[in-house]
Amino acid sequence: MKTINLKSAETSIEIRVLLKKEENKLYINFAPFKFDLSDEKFSLTHPCKNWGLWNFDVCEVFLKKENEEKYDEYQVSPLNQKFHLEIFKPREIYFTPFKCNFITKIQEGVVSFEIPIDESKWEIGLFACIGKGKDRKYFSHFKPDGIIDFHRPEKFMKLD
Repeated sequence: MKTINLKSAETSIEIRVLLKKEENKLYINFAPFKFDLSDEKFSLTHPCKNWGLWNFDVCEVFLKKENEEKYDEYQVSPLNQKFHLEIFKPREIYFTPFKCNFITKIQEGVVSFEIPIDESKWEIGLFACIGKGKDRKYFSHFKPDGIIDFHRPEKFMKLD
């Protein structure tokens, strides 16, 4: 098990993330995580319809096979609404799968992901967004540099 602390330029609060790779699954827990902002309009059963979920409180995982450009973005909200994108070129070429192939659970301040992976070498990006308007805070696994953009594969870290 590996522990990563997500940091934000807007606050000294940190979010602890636990990573565990086991057989063909990756387990990720964000804790403690206090959600404030959610929207019930998003679907619990049709994740393809959850475009814009990132404008509310979410935990996000980006996964990329080493030496490939394509990566996947996984999100979950406080109401356990999910969203998944396959990204071929950030903001230009992407695909929304018809079915989310990952499992999430929200329980007592812990947001959990279970994502199927193969034996490839992987790179990962870990992020969270909390709050609204000027109070919104952005958390990432890399040192905040003032650029609010998680679609920066060059900042992803190797998943051991």
